[in-house]
Amino acid sequence: LLYRNVVPPLTRFVLVGIQGPESTAIRAWISTLGLVDHVDFCAGISDAELHSLYANCECVLAPSLTEGFGLPVVEALQRGARVVCSDIPAFREMADGLCTFVPLSGHGKEDFINAAAAALQLPRPAPSIFPELSGETIAAKWVNLYQQVIVANATPYLATRGADVVEKGTNLS
Repeated sequence: LLYRNVVPPLTRFVLVGIQGPESTAIRAWISTLGLVDHVDFCAGISDAELHSLYANCECVLAPSLTEGFGLPVVEALQRGARVVCSDIPAFREMADGLCTFVPLSGHGKEDFINAAAAALQLPRPAPSIFPELSGETIAAKWVNLYQQVIVANATPYLATRGADVVEKGTNLS
């Protein structure tokens, strides 16, 4: 994006994440491309710092082959960030219609560059709301799960002990 003059020359790329098996190769690649002065590595930052990055960035890139849930994409969308991400099931499930999706193909790097360039031309979206991820919704689902487990475990107990257990108020634990 820098080389194509899509972003201003002083643009910084912030790479958030812990050190992993590919970190050395990523740093070497950045050095080879002469981009060391344009890339910041951030690890161990607070939630507030992360949310500030999402709220103040120009675009979030989420190139991933596999994800369990896609929380970084959701958090970025909650802060009103433009998001360009791999077209994988976890991201589609959480953010269909809210992101610019890039198909996983043999042209991944070029496809991401082109998608990011296009996304940067769009106005910054309003923060997204995910009611299914609210504390109240998740708590209600946990309560429902526990109730199902209690009923499932109590039914065989009551079947072997008879109805007199319920009548006498016996503790089921």
